[in-house]
Amino acid sequence: MSRLPQVRCTVIGRAVGLSRAALSGFAAMSFLGLLLAGLLAPSLTRADAFDDCRNDKLKTAGSYYRQLSRCYAAHARKPSAASLSACSDRALLRLNDRFAKAELTASLAGAACPATATDFRLEGEEEWLQSNVNAQLLAVNDIPSTCVRSKIKLLFNLTKRRQGCLLRELAKPGTGRLSRCQLRSRTRFSQRWARANRHGLCQSATASATEKHIDANLAAQLALFDTVCGDTTVTAFEQCDDGGTAAGDGCDSECREEQCATVSGELRCIYCPGGTPPAPDYLGCACAAGFAPDLGGDCVDIDECTLGTDDCDPGTCANSPGDYSCAVACTQAALEAAIADCGGASGRITFDCSDTVILLDDADGWAARQLFCDDVIIDGLDRNITFELDPPCFEGFPPGSCAPKDLNNDGTCDCPEYENGTGFVVLEGNNNTVRNLSLRYFSEGIHAAGANNTVENVNFTRHCDDALTNQESAVGTVFSNIEILDGCDKCAQMAGDIALTSADPDSRDYWNATLDDVRFVGCEKPLRAAQGGRFLVNSCQMVGPGSAKFHCAGPLLSTGVGDQQVVHIVDTLIDNCTRGLRVGGEVELIIRDSVIRNSRFFGLRASKDSVVSMQGNQVVDNGGRKSTSEPGTGGVVVLDDAELDLGGGALTIDGQLVSSTGGNTVCRNKAPPRRARNVDASLLNDPSQVVKAENNTWCSDSPTSRVLGNVDLDPVAPTP
Repeated sequence: MSRLPQVRCTVIGRAVGLSRAALSGFAAMSFLGLLLAGLLAPSLTRADAFDDCRNDKLKTAGSYYRQLSRCYAAHARKPSAASLSACSDRALLRLNDRFAKAELTASLAGAACPATATDFRLEGEEEWLQSNVNAQLLAVNDIPSTCVRSKIKLLFNLTKRRQGCLLRELAKPGTGRLSRCQLRSRTRFSQRWARANRHGLCQSATASATEKHIDANLAAQLALFDTVCGDTTVTAFEQCDDGGTAAGDGCDSECREEQCATVSGELRCIYCPGGTPPAPDYLGCACAAGFAPDLGGDCVDIDECTLGTDDCDPGTCANSPGDYSCAVACTQAALEAAIADCGGASGRITFDCSDTVILLDDADGWAARQLFCDDVIIDGLDRNITFELDPPCFEGFPPGSCAPKDLNNDGTCDCPEYENGTGFVVLEGNNNTVRNLSLRYFSEGIHAAGANNTVENVNFTRHCDDALTNQESAVGTVFSNIEILDGCDKCAQMAGDIALTSADPDSRDYWNATLDDVRFVGCEKPLRAAQGGRFLVNSCQMVGPGSAKFHCAGPLLSTGVGDQQVVHIVDTLIDNCTRGLRVGGEVELIIRDSVIRNSRFFGLRASKDSVVSMQGNQVVDNGGRKSTSEPGTGGVVVLDDAELDLGGGALTIDGQLVSSTGGNTVCRNKAPPRRARNVDASLLNDPSQVVKAENNTWCSDSPTSRVLGNVDLDPVAPTP
């Protein structure tokens, strides 16, 4: 089944004065994309990677339509050829960037989907929608025109809806949903197309002709992903394509690369899956340990547990790809004994139960759960196994850890805050993994202290202190696909030492820690970094509230004296928090393609000596509130001696000069009492310091009237 990638934010860029090759080069240069694709690609099959790339490109094309709709509708309302061109260029930059990222992720998983924007007919007047708008609406009608503007929106919206129908059909083919979906969109479009003339007649193509063009355009886009083995073009999950379908010549009948050698004077070629080597005679494949060839010659996992070839008697065998482990009893004693034994001969700790809660006694502490070994896997195997602290941290809290005003009538405290309580495990060694578990009611959660440790597919509920911790000694830690619900204090506490990291930006240990797809819901401080280290935050969500008693105060980045902290935040959502993103100390931050919205006091605040570069973000609907301790400052605020670049400038970050092309959307932000204020630089110590803020969308014809302080603005066409 195809998996549709989530899109969490809108990215807007600028392409004024750049060639098409330069745009592609800009997208390809992102080492963040390289690293993330490298981390994620191994978990995908080539077919899944191809499906994801195809769907991502189709979805990106839909976003491109949506942005062009805004460009043309703004032009129909207030004609300006220069503004229309600039707006279209920004949309095109985003399109090329997203296409390049999709191709990169697919290629690292061995798939190819090289359909370009040109192939999609999305560039310039080649694209039917744009040419139709220009030739049949703008060129033959007087503007400004409400009728023209309405029909422009209808054209693009119909395309977006038809594309949504197509994507749903790709996800679940053969269900009949496509025709039903198209029928609904056709009925709605016809009614609204006719209704548009009520605002004053305007010439246009008929509704039926418009629909036919749109469907033909989408069908042509989908056809770009057809894969034919033997047509000399390597696409989809093909590894090669020599123009034929004969095996034994280095490219087999399914366009897979064969391994060849001369044996007894004869050239022999054979395809062996999964990188397994051929047998010495090149007449078959030699499968890796734990795998065996099936009837088709593919290497498949040997289930030692079913075959009875394991040595777990009297224990319970748990199978895993290429291996097995002897599952331990679902008790605290068995877990701690397995940790002390480094997972036994297999290096795996699995459990002989399902749908079970395993209690860990708070009185015992967690000294017996310090894992000093290397290459150990603690795996719940998706059996719904939950580890729970007994009693929960919020019942056995130490005296003084809860303010009197926060005590319930029965003397309990829902959210005590105290350091160094009991946690689940500390990964002191290297290359260890904890995955497929749930943890709840601990004070601490999982600490990473060694090199290249991984925590993935773990759910945390109601921790009283740090659910995730990266200690200063740790490097290359990856926290992936994690949900943390209702956290009292710091749900993720990050520390590190950049001196321990690799100089290679494509390597995992370039970062002290990577947070990928971590979802913080109702965390007091979703992310807290107060020391040094280099951290990547990708595709995360920090939102509030969780339940009624838990909210999000927002992430906080700062440093101690002499610490160097570098943070990259990419494709991340901060939503409905008391504060947005706070950056202080000497933090160096790059934030790209992210969304900060609905924060009560402000969106992003850079203070002290911090340095912040922003590109392609949305900072919208923030501010408007204040309290006795928080005056509230609107959208983006820079104060003290901080430096901030919203576009058009260049700042030194991590020893390199980093420039931003802008493309931020900064809209509907307010300072108390609900006065429009998108950017505030009035509190800088140096009143002559300029904050560059070029090439952004302000949702206003006059962004200067909504900005305080010395800001160098170069506005573009507003969002209608």
